[in-house]
Amino acid sequence: MERRHFLKLGLAFAASGVLVAKTLTTAEAAPLLPVGPVGDRKQDNEPQPAVASQDDVDRLQPEQVQWRRRRYW
Repeated sequence: MERRHFLKLGLAFAASGVLVAKTLTTAEAAPLLPVGPVGDRKQDNEPQPAVASQDDVDRLQPEQVQWRRRRYW
């Protein structure tokens, strides 16, 4: 490799290193949403247990499901 090609390669490598370093140091994380205290939860927003009654179970019917393997060549 000629000397000038080696110098061009070294200069390009150094410049890309500087750009990467500058990008990494100026990157900022996304701001977090403010979180209130845990005791501020409203009673309406509490999760409810998922319980099925016997009427729900009686209305269930099996479904026919077909699984096909597709091959893309």
